[in-house]
Amino acid sequence: MAGIIATLLVTSLMDSLNPSAIAQTLLFLGNERRKWKILVFILAMFLTNSVLGLAVYYGALAPLKAGYDGLKTQHPDLVFHLSLVLGILAILIGILLGLYKYFRTKKGKETEKRIEEKQETKEISILSMFFMGMLFTGVELTTALPYFGFLTGLVSHYLGFGIILLLIFLYSFVYVFPLLLVYALYVAFRNNRLIGKFEHLVGKVSAYILPLAFVLVGGMFLISIV
Repeated sequence: MAGIIATLLVTSLMDSLNPSAIAQTLLFLGNERRKWKILVFILAMFLTNSVLGLAVYYGALAPLKAGYDGLKTQHPDLVFHLSLVLGILAILIGILLGLYKYFRTKKGKETEKRIEEKQETKEISILSMFFMGMLFTGVELTTALPYFGFLTGLVSHYLGFGIILLLIFLYSFVYVFPLLLVYALYVAFRNNRLIGKFEHLVGKVSAYILPLAFVLVGGMFLISIV
């Protein structure tokens, strides 16, 4: 069991060093009026990572993987061209949205003061925050090699469901711990002048989050066919 715990801590710590998740948490902290809602986002990541881990361990996702592998083997050209089209389309949408946001602000259709006022009262619903946490974790799971490595090693130990559940919960907690730490530090020092400047900066760049997300998704599609 000591070896399992050691492997768990090493792999989960590697998995937790996720710049994109930390950046997303910082963007929420700088742009969401009710900061406690970020905990809903983190909770969703914890639960989704745990549920997907159990699904991978018990083979619930095996039929989906087998279906995708079969499609890729039998119709490689279809998968290639579909991924290529979706990737290029997502990148183009991201670029067009970014240009639209840029020129809309530049032309002065909304002054900076009005934008900041809107952002100060801007709120994301709890359900939306939870859904984004689920979606974010689901997308990240496709590249979570440390997690897959830990789960693969866990299969050979023939442990009971309760122990498996506890270990996966522990892994998921370590996985989201850096986000909890970022949240705690932000709340502790939120009255600091640097935090105020950070919120002001995030308010300006937050309009470009959606365009950037489209570009990143498009990039993932293109990388998958390389």
